Amino acid sequence: MEISKQDFHAYETVRLSGVTNMYRTKTVSSLSGLDIETIRAIQKADYAVLRETYGVPESVEEAAEELRSQYA
Repeated sequence: MEISKQDFHAYETVRLSGVTNMYRTKTVSSLSGLDIETIRAIQKADYAVLRETYGVPESVEEAAEELRSQYA
């Protein structure tokens, strides 16, 4: 499965927020808008390659902080 930049950034927003265990795919799906198949594909992929390919822009880090503050 091809993982898009947008999908990776949606996943990273949730991961960086720390609001849920990333193996709780239903919760990750609800928070990220990704379907469970895409989440599992990201989890099975080589994270270092995805991060190198797509990076993590400041906007993702800001979105993660915003998500974190909603659940604090």
